[in-house]
Amino acid sequence: MADDPFAAANAIIVLNDLEERSHPPEARLAAYVGGGESVEAAANTLGISGHTARGVLKKIMHKTDAHRQVELVALVARILAPASTGQPPS
Repeated sequence: MADDPFAAANAIIVLNDLEERSHPPEARLAAYVGGGESVEAAANTLGISGHTARGVLKKIMHKTDAHRQVELVALVARILAPASTGQPPS
């Protein structure tokens, strides 16, 4: 049975504009948190309040079906890691 190449498609939708000039707030926050930054540090970097960042993070987690922040971090790392190595996602 072949692997489903769209298994993480719900996360790809959130992250698909990371390379574009105008980043959606969800994609930017997902990238920072997925890269290991705390929500507070990401909020400071993005110039938004911690309260706003937590609200956006909840939306991201709902869209990606992540129930804990560590699940979101693992999902983002899985999606972004192949881009840095030039390899397709597994």
